[in-house]
Amino acid sequence: MRRLGGVILLLAGTFSLAGLAGAQSQLPVVESAALAVGMQVPWSQPVKVKDPFEGENLGVFDRHEFSRGDIPRMTVLSLWQAKSVRFLVGLGTQCTRAYVGYVFYFPVGGWSCGNIDTSRKINEAVLKIGDTTWPLTQGQNNTFPIATDTATALQQAPEAKVLIRLVTEAGELIDSEIGVNTVRSWKQIFAAAPLPQ
Repeated sequence: MRRLGGVILLLAGTFSLAGLAGAQSQLPVVESAALAVGMQVPWSQPVKVKDPFEGENLGVFDRHEFSRGDIPRMTVLSLWQAKSVRFLVGLGTQCTRAYVGYVFYFPVGGWSCGNIDTSRKINEAVLKIGDTTWPLTQGQNNTFPIATDTATALQQAPEAKVLIRLVTEAGELIDSEIGVNTVRSWKQIFAAAPLPQ
């Protein structure tokens, strides 16, 4: 009887793995792992990233925009994958007055605004999940490896916003957050085996 129970357990495990593989094939596809302010991707949900240089991997893109001091807008983008995370910080919005004419000596027109994509080199990132901090170091080109214990913490994170501090090469601290939907997506990103190349 014990043997039969083991066979049933083995079959149940096989079906759950097959279900996970089926769920991955249903995901939206993003054709590049590159980050850019103004990019259009499915945010805060698992996607298949098919990058011509990095291959095919499961990932989740996150975006957080906020104001800080005199800068009208700061955007922190990230791409979370099973073994690494990539960051991009875009700063500000540049607006210029666009005049189309004059009415009774008063200029008539509006504002023409565009994003300024001045990214910062990130030397370190620190995540705060509950009362525990998880440093991400030894990054290169704003991409940081994710250690096994950190991946486990991300997978098991409660479904709430996670605070993150980015430290730039110049020593600037950028405090941001990772949204609840991205945190929820971490469960799938860090539980799944890497997709075949």
